[in-house]
Amino acid sequence: MLLLTSVYLIGNNAVSLWDRDEPRYAQASRQMLDSGDWTTPRLLDELRLKKPPFIYWCQAAAMKCFGVSAGAARLPSVIATTLTLVLVVVALSRGVDPQTAVWTAVIYGTAGLTIAAAKMSITDAVLTFFTLSALICLYRMSIGLWDWPTVIAMGSCVGLAGLTKGPVVLGVLGTTLLMLAILNAFCGSTAEKAGESDKPRAKFRLPKITIALLLAGAVVMPWIIALESRHPGAIGAMLHNEVLSRIAKPQEGHRGPPGFYLLAVWGTFFPWSLLIPAAMADAWRCRHDVRVRFALAAIVGPWIMFECIATKLPHYVLPTYAPMAFLVARVLLRASTGATSELRQRNWPLVARGWAGFVAMIGLFPWLAVYWFAPLPAAAIVASAVVSVWAILFAWRVAVHFANSTPMHAAGWMAAGILGVFILCYGILIPHSPYLNLSRRAADVSPPGLRVGDVLMIDYKEPSLAFYQGGTIRPEPRDDFLSVVEPAQWPAWIVTTSDVWKTVPEPRRALLEVVRSETGWSYAGGGRRIEVIVLKFR
Repeated sequence: MLLLTSVYLIGNNAVSLWDRDEPRYAQASRQMLDSGDWTTPRLLDELRLKKPPFIYWCQAAAMKCFGVSAGAARLPSVIATTLTLVLVVVALSRGVDPQTAVWTAVIYGTAGLTIAAAKMSITDAVLTFFTLSALICLYRMSIGLWDWPTVIAMGSCVGLAGLTKGPVVLGVLGTTLLMLAILNAFCGSTAEKAGESDKPRAKFRLPKITIALLLAGAVVMPWIIALESRHPGAIGAMLHNEVLSRIAKPQEGHRGPPGFYLLAVWGTFFPWSLLIPAAMADAWRCRHDVRVRFALAAIVGPWIMFECIATKLPHYVLPTYAPMAFLVARVLLRASTGATSELRQRNWPLVARGWAGFVAMIGLFPWLAVYWFAPLPAAAIVASAVVSVWAILFAWRVAVHFANSTPMHAAGWMAAGILGVFILCYGILIPHSPYLNLSRRAADVSPPGLRVGDVLMIDYKEPSLAFYQGGTIRPEPRDDFLSVVEPAQWPAWIVTTSDVWKTVPEPRRALLEVVRSETGWSYAGGGRRIEVIVLKFR
């Protein structure tokens, strides 16, 4: 557990904020801390009513304790992921053998998307902790355990999940319950006991359900009342824009074809996605086990729901990865004892070799960056070489152990392999790759103490630039600003691109000093290779 937490922490402050959402959360959290307004999140000059405030509270609290930095903004995700691993081990240790519990935590904790979510300042790691806690409570209720601690935990976790990302937790629980009912009807009522049948059975379920709902409402309502008192209609607008609209049509270009998550899972659940077909086949044969049946329901039900939602992002299905990890751990351990033949099929070594070859090719990708963004520091080149060698080594060892019918040794190499890749990338490669740190390098040259209006960003609109610059920069919607606006109205500092700079008339260019020029990769700019130029008005 400590090793996984260490990997989640490595490089979090040295690696620039990714994506569009991550720096937006970080900047909004900093503004919440600076303003002292813990009710209404704001991003620069606008209200940010896209998500409830719990993640902003967590990030702002971390910044207050450890200072304003990317590492502090990412700390709540690290803590939430670690707590999720502890939850998995504790919950499963009561119903299955300790080996399965530990391997489930290892598999979940080393899945690519889990590590990525732990190292990003977004809602998903925190949401997954509360959602998985609610799912565990739902499982206990489904086998007749309606004790008060379970009921209270269910209400509290549903409320906190709602305070993190709205009503999505209700969708996950509802679709899990619906799929469980379908599986029970399809598979019959005969099931292996979960090992807790000697505990008190349910009494007075309706009052307990009512209390759980009231408790969830009590967690969420104070913020709703406070927000509505300041901004009437805000909750309705949030539900319409962030729930209904996302269901009906893709938001911010986040669209995908039918089966999007079935395609994405091979990368996001890497390296364990290799074992998904075997795990699901073995689970279906063992569907008489109530634990397996519930895990299937907790995967398939929410998965179908997310496939039906028009807005698609890979991390939406993260709450399904813990039950999937349970099924993968189960098939690995059963295969190691000969209880299942899923990993002993004649063509399985061939599949493992094909997987290893693909991983080895992916391991060569850092060299493309060495070619496209040369020259790079020696540390980045050395790290690229080590990442490639390590990817080839661990992929080869996995294939060898599967061919030798030693699946647990293969699993050990899979876990070590993905952890080694993240340690190398976040510890050495990315921090020493200037092309991945454009915003921070551009912000470093502007002096402190700038006020709003003293600096503009033109064309280059990475949200991370606002965080690293200090939050006083503002986007200029007109790319021809420097060509059409009188110099008397120019700010003291401008961050733009070479594409814009080339269009500025020469007499006007003479009024500006090029302070820094950096070439790199712009994610928010469509993943294009760009040259960022920092200008100072003479």
